[in-house]
Amino acid sequence: FRLGKAGSREKLFAQAPASVLDRDVVRVRRALLLTQAREYDKAVALLLNHHFQPWEGGVGVRAMYVLANLQKGMRALEDNKPAEAVTAFRKALEYPRNLGAGKPDKPHDEEALFWLGEALKAASNADAAHDAWTQAAAEGKNGPTLSRLYQGLALRRLGQPEEADKVLNPLVQVKPGEKAGAAELYASGLLSLFDNRGDLAAGKFTAALTADPDFWLARLALDRVMR
Repeated sequence: FRLGKAGSREKLFAQAPASVLDRDVVRVRRALLLTQAREYDKAVALLLNHHFQPWEGGVGVRAMYVLANLQKGMRALEDNKPAEAVTAFRKALEYPRNLGAGKPDKPHDEEALFWLGEALKAASNADAAHDAWTQAAAEGKNGPTLSRLYQGLALRRLGQPEEADKVLNPLVQVKPGEKAGAAELYASGLLSLFDNRGDLAAGKFTAALTADPDFWLARLALDRVMR
């Protein structure tokens, strides 16, 4: 993964014994490879066709499920298939019991909600889109860096530019080479991407991977920019 050798990873999975492939951690990593290969349905099926045991990093299982559905939805939007995108983003909001992580009292699903709003808008359902963005803005409050990004983007969509700027300006100030963690660099890169500054975004995603070589979200984002 760190070397970007997807073909070598495919061979390792193909040669691995069934007992190894059935391990929770291995399934998650295999789902990541399938997501990178844009085989989103296979990635989701791999996760849903298995009962994951609750474990300390179990949130990573649902995170991979969400990732696959989000990527599928964004691909559908790119292909001008808003109805398909709406379905994918709604699935990203689900908490399948077999994944071993239940829905918390205060979820942070603002990313899926923001994109659901985008898809609903593309499907000419403005009222539902407004509701999704409103919920995204509410859930993003007091959350981690990525939550604040989607809170700010949702506020933009809701026609509240001043409030959006208050939330997003700290991310605008993040620059590669300065003191910033991988999560901050990644979120700042996404903001640059939303603002149609692909070159700047690529630099921030690269810096995020330098800070954390296993940060799969930054890897997928960088792949997306470079395509």
